[in-house]
Amino acid sequence: MKEVIIIGAGQNGQVVKNIISLDKNTKVIGFLDDAKHGREIVGLVADFLKFKKRGCEFFISVGDNEVRSKIFLKLQKNNVKFINAIHPSSCIESSASLGRNIMIGAFSYLNVNCVVGDNTFINNGCIIEHDVNIGAHCHLAPGVVTAGETVIGDRVFVGIGAMLRDRIRIGNNSVIGAGSNVVSDTKAGAMYYGNPAKFVKKL
Repeated sequence: MKEVIIIGAGQNGQVVKNIISLDKNTKVIGFLDDAKHGREIVGLVADFLKFKKRGCEFFISVGDNEVRSKIFLKLQKNNVKFINAIHPSSCIESSASLGRNIMIGAFSYLNVNCVVGDNTFINNGCIIEHDVNIGAHCHLAPGVVTAGETVIGDRVFVGIGAMLRDRIRIGNNSVIGAGSNVVSDTKAGAMYYGNPAKFVKKL
């Protein structure tokens, strides 16, 4: 039986726990969280080494891309073993490539030759078309659609129901607002919103 510790006990953590628990060969031991308390909280984030020595594997469920990336890099330096949380109703073509600490939600589809970087969340009902490259530490909200050969940089948040045209590039550390239709490249460190999506502000 594989034992797993989830870091972050918020809403994302509960979703991840549900996905992982669908695997009968995996047991969620509990959560590490610095802010929340409760029966399922078995320690602080800094306690991860104790559970590593026990042989546990880890999933970081923190929703904020920047915070999640910092925790990921810290655990990576300590050579912890990450798992992916992939809902069994999702469809991932065999030629797709997934990093570590990846969440794929229910009814999402990843087409041929997609690449998903470490520590990235793809929520329920997303469609990731062929040859899309998604960077590390990203978060795609439910219902996001990316057309073929789109490139999404690192630490990008794409809001619910957004659509990204084929062959465009989304800059690092950027935010795409909910329901936006992105038809051209976006700059790094900026927010875009609307149909078509337009620059809103620097972040």
